[in-house]
Amino acid sequence: MIFSTSFSKFSEISTTTTAGLEDVENAAIRKWAAMWRSITLSVLEHTYLPYYSYIHYLDLEGLWHLLCDLAFFTPEIDDYLSPAYWMKGNRWLRSSAKSFDKDFVLLTIGSGYIITTHRTRRHLTGYQVQPSELAEFLQQLPSLQTLSVSSGASLTDHVRDTIRNHCPDLKQLTIHSWDGEQPISSHSHLGPRMIRALGSHWNSLRELKLAYLGITAINELLSLTVPPALKVLVLENTINVGYIEACSQLTPRVAGWISSCKALQQLELKQFMDDELILAQALLEKSLRLSSLSLAGYSIRNASLFHEALHHQPSLQNLYLKGEGSDKPEHNKSLFQAISQLNNLRDLELEGVSDGFTTDDVIALTPLFPNLERLSIGGKYFRDDIWNAFLCLPKLKSLLILGRSEFKAKGVLDFIGQLGPGNRGFSLSILKSTIDTNIHEFAEAYIRDALISKLEEEFETESEIESEDDISE
Repeated sequence: MIFSTSFSKFSEISTTTTAGLEDVENAAIRKWAAMWRSITLSVLEHTYLPYYSYIHYLDLEGLWHLLCDLAFFTPEIDDYLSPAYWMKGNRWLRSSAKSFDKDFVLLTIGSGYIITTHRTRRHLTGYQVQPSELAEFLQQLPSLQTLSVSSGASLTDHVRDTIRNHCPDLKQLTIHSWDGEQPISSHSHLGPRMIRALGSHWNSLRELKLAYLGITAINELLSLTVPPALKVLVLENTINVGYIEACSQLTPRVAGWISSCKALQQLELKQFMDDELILAQALLEKSLRLSSLSLAGYSIRNASLFHEALHHQPSLQNLYLKGEGSDKPEHNKSLFQAISQLNNLRDLELEGVSDGFTTDDVIALTPLFPNLERLSIGGKYFRDDIWNAFLCLPKLKSLLILGRSEFKAKGVLDFIGQLGPGNRGFSLSILKSTIDTNIHEFAEAYIRDALISKLEEEFETESEIESEDDISE
């Protein structure tokens, strides 16, 4: 059993009115809160069945957000979850019905989770506890495989030693912040000591995601032998690596390190360090057989070597390229030729990089991907004559058109009418429509009804997506 909730999930709810959205969202939150009450009562041994013992994956982040509402728990639960005293600044105060310590609640429920689950649980996330408490928890979880902590400050030497000695099967560690309140996206400053600590679990490590590494930490990483079981590698945003000499020395070493990961299946680079050059070298390795590749934050103007190396990975099923396109034919030709040789693709996302593609380019490209299920693509200017390009994709389930477009309602409906049974569950999203597009609100509703009645499909426009984003914020 998995129990993981997040407020971001509610941004996926779509309806036609703001009032309707609020009703649906509030109902979902009430249902979510009721589930957490049941889980809490189970921890306190006030339920007939031990629901808590069925959970293999526990994410406490959602509960943390719910606890912001003091009316979340009923009074009888408050009595069990309120400490005798609670901390305010440097003083300990006696608790009352209105003094609710979220840390104490998470600690109580987390402790109950470990005690009642007989030491067999494998995933624990969302914790905001002191290092001593975390170490105590970890000693009781010898089967732990995944650990997610809110702050890297919890990973003291004692915790690191506890992980090494008591959690031999740990495969994934996620740190959401490093320096107290500072989010990890604002420089986590992972140092060489932390990188060396990862070596304790090198043989069992399956997934490694690192962001904002400095030169010293990168060198420490490269000094370690390649993790033999590593399947997922994500490298994002280095710090203090802005000078050419450091990049020129590290780039071939990083490429060589990546190409030595024989078990690697998924690789993601985002503004790490000369990403195009790293991939241009790493992808040439014959023993490297990727199924998923993601590159974000690059320009196709300077990526010809990377594009030429792509065809050395014919095993690719998922390709995500995000960056800056070009109006020059030679740049678009390089990208086109690179993608056209990857005939096993099931998921292709071209965001920004394909802005120079014409309708003829897309029509020539799509027949080369008979197994494609998801496509996100942009271009110069799309009209209704481009729909035929997508009809040759018998397994397509999702189509996101990112480029400027001028579609007519009739053209969209004709396209829907020609979709086959292999497109069941189809989702169509059109962004960046021009003012000349005649798909008004009534036409949108008609198109949506046609999709639902034919293949249980979905239809979204830019205005609806922006509305959902506003609500999620």
